[in-house]
Amino acid sequence: MAAANARAQHSGRAIKLFDLLPEARPELVTFKVPIVNALDACTPSGIAALGFANTFPYGVTWPACQTIAREAHAAGLAGVAALSNAEATADTCVGEELALFEEVPVGELQARRKFHEWYPDPIPG
Repeated sequence: MAAANARAQHSGRAIKLFDLLPEARPELVTFKVPIVNALDACTPSGIAALGFANTFPYGVTWPACQTIAREAHAAGLAGVAALSNAEATADTCVGEELALFEEVPVGELQARRKFHEWYPDPIPG
């Protein structure tokens, strides 16, 4: 997921991911996350309960997701577990993401890895 998110963050921009200086490329930071009660936007039943089509997250706008996240936060949930929209198509999804609301404590930092240590594909240049 980290690689797909890194690519997605730089798609459509004048400065692409591999145009960044090596020290400016994203690091992968790992935390031990406690078990939390999060809104389900991962399973077919959770997606349907939210009123999304079975192609979710493809074609779903950021504002629509933010509205649902605000409602989950107001309901006291710790965050949202969702299929990732990074590189999603109508038929495929790269993986899942857990977004915790900022007041939810996470465990200690487990690891911090430089881009070249975690990025799974050959790095040009």
